[in-house]
Amino acid sequence: MSSCRLFRHGSSHSCRLVIYLVSIAIVVFMIYPTCNLGSVYGMRPFSRYSYDDIVYDEYDENDVDNPNAEDYSTVIDNLPLNISSVTYLSDGNYLNATVWLSDPILADRHREYVNSSINYVMGISDINPIDRTVGDLLYSVVIYPEKDGSWTKRIIEYEPGIWLSNEGIQVDGIEKDYMDVASRILKTYPNVTGFFQDNNTYVAIDLPLNDIGNPDELLISFSTYAEKDNNLIYDYIDVSDAPGRELLTVFEWPTSLEVRASEKATRTIQIHIFEAAIPGEFTLQQNAKADNYTLEFRPNRIEHPLNGTVRTEFVITVAADVKDKVLPVEVNVTDTSIENVSTSWIETFDVIVLPPLSELDKLGRSFNGFLVGTFALYWIPFGISSVFGYWLSRRIDRGRLPKEFLEQVSTKDILAVNASVVAGVLIFLTVGGTGLFGSGALINISILTASIVYPFAISAILTLITNDPVYGIKFTIPGFVFLMVSVVLIAFLLGNPNPQNT
Repeated sequence: MSSCRLFRHGSSHSCRLVIYLVSIAIVVFMIYPTCNLGSVYGMRPFSRYSYDDIVYDEYDENDVDNPNAEDYSTVIDNLPLNISSVTYLSDGNYLNATVWLSDPILADRHREYVNSSINYVMGISDINPIDRTVGDLLYSVVIYPEKDGSWTKRIIEYEPGIWLSNEGIQVDGIEKDYMDVASRILKTYPNVTGFFQDNNTYVAIDLPLNDIGNPDELLISFSTYAEKDNNLIYDYIDVSDAPGRELLTVFEWPTSLEVRASEKATRTIQIHIFEAAIPGEFTLQQNAKADNYTLEFRPNRIEHPLNGTVRTEFVITVAADVKDKVLPVEVNVTDTSIENVSTSWIETFDVIVLPPLSELDKLGRSFNGFLVGTFALYWIPFGISSVFGYWLSRRIDRGRLPKEFLEQVSTKDILAVNASVVAGVLIFLTVGGTGLFGSGALINISILTASIVYPFAISAILTLITNDPVYGIKFTIPGFVFLMVSVVLIAFLLGNPNPQNT
């Protein structure tokens, strides 16, 4: 208020004016960020994304990509129709696409372009929310030449139920011409310039997203059209996402797989999928050129989502005559979308080939398989300790033991022995759980090791209950027999791991 008093005449009006201007400035400052519609709603900005042209129908004689389209060689050679690739990006307000052509656009051939009714089209379709496949054709942006030497860009909206394919527009599965479907012109940009450069091989198709309601995502396709002797000649590039989504697939192959010559190994691999455009199916198979190994996937066809991880198992068998220490393995991968569009590539991982086993080692492997496969690993020590433990325990009797021995041995001694064995077993389990031994039969070894505790635990319990060391000794002896047999079997397993789980 002190500053307002400086105004002698109309001070109150001046103060009101200052407050009014400051208020306007604050409001403008607060709402300015919302002026960029792309940052508030609609499509998020995304950087340059590229998409290559793919031949979809090799029997379509009207497709300029078809090598059999010899009847239209004149059109193909002289008109800028053949699409090599497409790039596009967006700032959230505009979708800026560039159609890269194999042939240049020449300004002095404009009349020829008019006579052939050449068109450059960007189709805009919606997305099925469940599987992200292409839905109805919503709009199209068409650039075409005029007789006066100019070019026109037109945005067209179509009635629901129209589908765009490389064969043109279809309604309920019936192919129709652009002129035979219900549509309306949303906007026309006459005398459009700057979308091409003379003698250069590109067409820029820009779309103000506000003209179509600022969608947050859509599918776009690109095509070129021309007429020759009442035949429609065209090139079509399949739909792609905007914002652009590029399938990133990461195969997690084993990094240190060791396989002996003439033997097999089984592994599980993980396939990580990020930002897939649509769901699909991976098909995995051995490279046909490989002759020194066989590779089998179980299953060899795996459905993959848009984002996530899928798994499959493979079995590799190395030939007996392989001399290389490192064997590169090639896998043919084919990704087929639910729209039956396929892409293929080769994945590679290495296998370390170990020399074949001797006959003695093979015999040890066979016995190893017998121990694990028939659970003999458990019932052999139990049976031996039961027989010998029972026989030895019968000799432990207070009347048979020397009096001096009974006077020297106390319940504390028996408890100390049992506690020492139990502690040793627990240490062994802890060290084995770290994977130090590296055995594929680690779970079997752990179970067998843990079972050693039971006879010593029973001995300690009976000693505490009866306060008589003789009862504890009767169960400690079978425990030591069980311990000795188990140690022998564990040492055998560690020395002869299962070749399929190396």
